[in-house]
Amino acid sequence: MTPRTLARTAGLLYLIVAVTGGFAELYVRSGALVPGDAAATAANIAESATLFRAGFATDLVNITCVLLVGLTMHALLKPAPATPALATPASTTPAHHAPDTSASEPARTDTATPDSVQVETATPDSGRTETATPDSGRTETAAVDR
Repeated sequence: MTPRTLARTAGLLYLIVAVTGGFAELYVRSGALVPGDAAATAANIAESATLFRAGFATDLVNITCVLLVGLTMHALLKPAPATPALATPASTTPAHHAPDTSASEPARTDTATPDSVQVETATPDSGRTETATPDSGRTETAAVDR
């Protein structure tokens, strides 16, 4: 199958999930359930047993389509490289590369926060670099040698 066909199939299956889930949850169950009164709920289910069975059938269709959406998305995204999924921010270390500090050292607390990040921009025409720190609102300008 082509990627376009896989994408359209996944979209159609997801639309089926939305419609069947909405029908079963919003129409069937919300009409049958009476909060705090189990006897009234049982009576509602008994008097509209066919509707309740239809809700159950749509739940089965819904679950099947959710599984098929997952398989279709897997087939669609399988050719994509896995490297971008493994990318992490520069301030964090992946768990499989982190040193074991469970017994010997306390946990690190020096991770980057939005307030501690400095942004540097260079303007090619002026030969100057500006550094801005968000928490202080200051901007420092320095000359850059070319």
